[in-house]
Amino acid sequence: MSTPEETWTEERLFRVVLNMEGGDWVELDSFHSEGEAETCAKDMADRLAASSEWPRIRGRWLRPETITSIEIAERRRYGGSQARAVAFDANGS
Repeated sequence: MSTPEETWTEERLFRVVLNMEGGDWVELDSFHSEGEAETCAKDMADRLAASSEWPRIRGRWLRPETITSIEIAERRRYGGSQARAVAFDANGS
C-alpha cells in the first residue's frame, strides 16, 4: 500500500499589533491576507486620529498617546503534512 507523499503545509498569518510606550504591545487581530491586515491597521489609525477617546482593545482601555505605532507582522506556521491532516479529518480526531 502506498502512502501519499508527505509535505509540510505552511500557513501565513498577518498580525496587526499596536506598539506601546515602554515596549509593551497589544495584538489587534490576525488575518490570512496582508490586504485584510492593512485594512484593519488603517481602520485603527483612522479611529485613533478621529477621536481622543481611549479605545478598548482585548479588554484593555488604552490611552491613545501611549500608542507609538501600528505594525503588520507576518508570521509563518508550519503545520505538519497534508497526509496527516487528511487522516486526522477522516478519523474525526
